[in-house]
Amino acid sequence: MIKYLGSLLRPEARMSSKIEEEEICSNKPTKVTPVPREVKPCFISINGSTYDVTKWLPYHPGGEEIIRKYDGYDATAVFTAFHSKEAFDKLKNFKPVETKSVREDQVMKNFEEMTKKIIDAGLMKRNYGYYLYKTVTTVGLCVLSFYLLFNGWPWWICAILLGLFFQQSGWLGHEYCHHDVFENRTLNSNFGFFYRKFPARLQLCLVEGKTQLPSRHHECPRSRS
Repeated sequence: MIKYLGSLLRPEARMSSKIEEEEICSNKPTKVTPVPREVKPCFISINGSTYDVTKWLPYHPGGEEIIRKYDGYDATAVFTAFHSKEAFDKLKNFKPVETKSVREDQVMKNFEEMTKKIIDAGLMKRNYGYYLYKTVTTVGLCVLSFYLLFNGWPWWICAILLGLFFQQSGWLGHEYCHHDVFENRTLNSNFGFFYRKFPARLQLCLVEGKTQLPSRHHECPRSRS
């Protein structure tokens, strides 16, 4: 014990102890040597061809997790439903892998058969006249509610019309954002952007007198700014 206390009295020992204390008490992050993550190979099948998409995982706009869910399975249906023509063009840059086989998914097989029956029955044909009617009348509800309000009509009638506008905008925005209206995805995105952003901005203006979108509030739910 005496030898230990004596060693602490030496200048070099005191200096070493001081340095260790500063390192422990400092708020500086400890440097850690990164360990390379072993990436598990990922194979998916699209239209009868199997692809090694392991290197594409970090760059997938929808994230790595969704591709991992279809690792080793046929992803034709989901790829077709959620990707544009540009994505199919990019797919041509991937070379099919001949030696890797994928498992058959009975659920997906049943889904494809059901989808074919629905298409053959004509249930997936777009009715542009209907969507034009819904788009015009939905915006008309908003315009009519404010027109009546500024012309002395009872506020509750205007509120009902405005509420219908918000409700219909939600469904229309859903259809446009899922690219169910036009074959042109850009048109769908533009209409979807309007029906998602405009009602949200209008609600903030009416309720809180603010013009910012609610994204900031969703990032920190307890904050109203």
